[in-house]
Amino acid sequence: MAPHSQPVGSDDKENLTDASSDLTEIFSDNSSDSDEDEDEDESNDDISNDEGQLPPEHFLAQAESLNISQLQQKRYSDTTQERLDETYMYWNR
Repeated sequence: MAPHSQPVGSDDKENLTDASSDLTEIFSDNSSDSDEDEDEDESNDDISNDEGQLPPEHFLAQAESLNISQLQQKRYSDTTQERLDETYMYWNR
């Protein structure tokens, strides 16, 4: 493999300037705004139908009707439940 030589002195500054101008071109927004505005309007309509955009009252009503006992149900297989019961009895004697 042949070693790659790097420019020295003022060439380094020119390379940095070239690199920064390349980055500026890459990250600049040169597209027309009219196309983007139409897309943004459509996406905003989709977001408003998303559950995250519902009013707080909706979530408060859901919280009031929540059945906590359903959340605490354990659905283990019979063998697992037997082992859990044995463990509970062992530690609580």
